[in-house]
Amino acid sequence: MGRWLDQWSILTNQDEKTLFEWISPLKKEDLIGKKVLDAGCGNGGNSVILAQYASEVLGIDREATSSPLMFKHPKVSYQKGDLDNISHEGEFDVVICVGVLHHMEDPAIGFSNLLKASKTDGIIAVWVYSYEGNALLRYIVEPLKKYIILKLPQRIFSFISHFCTFFGYFLAYNPLYMIKALHFLPYYDYFVYWRKYSYSRNYMNVYDKLNAPKTHWIEESTIRTWASQLKDPKFSSFNGVSWRLIGRKGD
Repeated sequence: MGRWLDQWSILTNQDEKTLFEWISPLKKEDLIGKKVLDAGCGNGGNSVILAQYASEVLGIDREATSSPLMFKHPKVSYQKGDLDNISHEGEFDVVICVGVLHHMEDPAIGFSNLLKASKTDGIIAVWVYSYEGNALLRYIVEPLKKYIILKLPQRIFSFISHFCTFFGYFLAYNPLYMIKALHFLPYYDYFVYWRKYSYSRNYMNVYDKLNAPKTHWIEESTIRTWASQLKDPKFSSFNGVSWRLIGRKGD
């Protein structure tokens, strides 16, 4: 896994507004008094945000729970674990999984384990990269990653991540991407949000995309299949490049 396991010793991740956009329509009030699982917690940035509202939060991650940059909070505990084989069953009122399932060997197994961890009628909220809207990444960036980028030394990899971030600003502030009538352009919605984020936030997103050894691009048909396993499911496209899904575990 190499540099992937070191990622959360390099990057931080704590952005409340973005987190609640990713898990919308789940609201802060939905967490009050609840026991929450942050599945694939990274170095705990989202876990600490959730703990401001929940009664307790457990963050599970394969490696990042040992990061020196772990976020601390009295209502948050961390556990080293793998979503391929989760040990918790029927424990949580709310299960949140942001940006993780699409990096697993089998995202369907990961989703099944989120259901397993939830109480009956508990809330499950996931955010994943979409197949739709990501042809550039699927056909150009992924092959470059596989054959070149992931093999580079850390210093060069970081330089390329910064270069791609700067290039993202060049595109985001291109006049064409600031004309509402041209909203049909590829990544138009994505660059609207790019302009709202800090440089460090955008850099972290770029670094994460370039650094992941495996990425599955989740098709709408897969999201619909997952939604069919939930009560009252709601799913939507976010920025034209990702999916949000929320619902409740049935009996």
